[in-house]
Amino acid sequence: MNTQEIESSIRQFMSEELMFEQADEITLDEDLTLDSLDQTELRVFLSDTFKIDTTLENVPAEKIGTLKDIISLIESQSLH
Repeated sequence: MNTQEIESSIRQFMSEELMFEQADEITLDEDLTLDSLDQTELRVFLSDTFKIDTTLENVPAEKIGTLKDIISLIESQSLH
């Protein structure tokens, strides 16, 4: 899966599951300001969809603060 496909998948999840109506307009560096429930849902989605470890011990909240952070996390764990 390439970077654009990863980004599209995350944006779709945010739009459909986190109710971010503006998901398509969020910039890569924009702070997502996710509450703890949203973070948990995002972690489950990332784990299930991309088969990566998203436990809080391995991925602190600040590592999933922006779309760019999330994409980098997926790409770095997918290389292993």
